[in-house]
Amino acid sequence: MLKKRLIGVITVRAGIAVQSFGYRRYLPLGSPECLAENLDRWGADEILVLCIDRSRLGLGPDLGLLRRLGALGLSTPLSYGGGLQTPDDAAQAIQAGAERLCLDALLHTDPNAVREMAALLGSQALVAALPMVMRDGMAMRYAYLSRECAAVCGGDGSTFRRRCRVGSFADRRGSRRAAQHLRR
Repeated sequence: MLKKRLIGVITVRAGIAVQSFGYRRYLPLGSPECLAENLDRWGADEILVLCIDRSRLGLGPDLGLLRRLGALGLSTPLSYGGGLQTPDDAAQAIQAGAERLCLDALLHTDPNAVREMAALLGSQALVAALPMVMRDGMAMRYAYLSRECAAVCGGDGSTFRRRCRVGSFADRRGSRRAAQHLRR
C-alpha cells in the first residue's frame, strides 16, 4: 500500500509568507523561515516553498531565502518554485539548498529549458506544478498569470509528463478529481 505524503506548502509573496485567496487576495502569515521550522517540527514529509511573484516580476529564484532556509538545519526535504527560467537558475537553486524544483509556467512557455534542467539535474529533481480546475469533465490547467484555463495535452497527463521529462506532479489547486484524471 502506498503511503500518503504530507507536503507543507509555504506561499511567499514579496518575501513574506502569505495565504492566497484565488490568486487575488493575500493574507500575510509572517516569516517563511518560521513557517518552515514549524512544518519541520510537525513532521511534514516535504516542504514546498513557492515564491509566487518572482516569475511575474522577472526576478530569478530567491537564493537568499533558500540559503536562509538551508541554514536552519531542517531535517525535512525542501522543494522550491519561483523565478526559475534557465538551467543555471535551477543549478543555483539546488546549490542554495533546494532538493527538488517545482516548475509551472516554464513547462508551457519553454519546455526546452525544462528538458535541459532535467538533463543537468535529473528528472527526479523536477516537479510539474499544475494548478488544476475541472471544466466540462476535463482536467484543465489554470494559468494564474493570465487567469485562463487550457487543456493539458488533451487531458492526458502521462503524455505531458513524458514530454517535459519531470519526475512528478503537484496539483496546487487541490482538485482531487483533476489529479485523478491525470493519473489515468
